[in-house]
Amino acid sequence: WLLNVLHRDQKDKKTGGSIIHDCFQGEVLVTDAQSEEGRKTPFLYLTLDLPPAPIFKDSLDRNMIPTVPIFDLLQKFDGETDSGPTPLQRKKCSLYKLPRYLVLAVKRFSKNNFFVEKNPTIVTFPVKNLDLREYVHPDALEDNPVTRYNLVANICHQGKPHDGFYKAQVLHAPTNEWHEME
Repeated sequence: WLLNVLHRDQKDKKTGGSIIHDCFQGEVLVTDAQSEEGRKTPFLYLTLDLPPAPIFKDSLDRNMIPTVPIFDLLQKFDGETDSGPTPLQRKKCSLYKLPRYLVLAVKRFSKNNFFVEKNPTIVTFPVKNLDLREYVHPDALEDNPVTRYNLVANICHQGKPHDGFYKAQVLHAPTNEWHEME
């Protein structure tokens, strides 16, 4: 991924750190639901899972495009929600260290035995003051006084999974104008 490559190329040989880690690296506390043992795991971006796309059409035979608030996707980081494919692999996650800049990756593509599918679900989110306070572990709140984020860029995929393209919308802060790039 881009941030990993940039970190590798910019890494200080003595400390192993980089400006990429200084700006984008946070930590998630992952707790095993069975043993209650927790470990801190670094991240450069958080992956958010969409609910499955509907397989039924509406009364006019049109595909329904669902909408989900970003807070529903962030719920897996509330420290209480179990996640994992089987009961033995269940874990609970909470944010432990927030980065200066938060990158969220919505997992929109899935692969089955035959082809790649794109989930069309629309994610709604606040452009200003996305507050992650309720997802920060209680023991880490004091170390994370800033829990609010403003949107400064968005990348979206348009088209079909194999022949689509990406667009980026970027905020030009001095003029408060959004610009789109292909």
